[in-house]
Amino acid sequence: MTKQQMFECVYEDMARNDVALFMKRTPEAPERGFSKGTARLLERVRVRYINTSAERIWTRTEVSR
Repeated sequence: MTKQQMFECVYEDMARNDVALFMKRTPEAPERGFSKGTARLLERVRVRYINTSAERIWTRTEVSR
């Protein structure tokens, strides 16, 4: 994946969603406590968000090739 491809994925997530949570792994299995707490808070107050993780971006780019 090139820098440009990664930038395009992140920009697309930000353009299509009101809230984008940049985190390692997923909200169900976050790698860091801050990400877990932020995801839980957004869910508690019922804010729709998209999880933007490196794994998700990589998978999306690989699928689109």
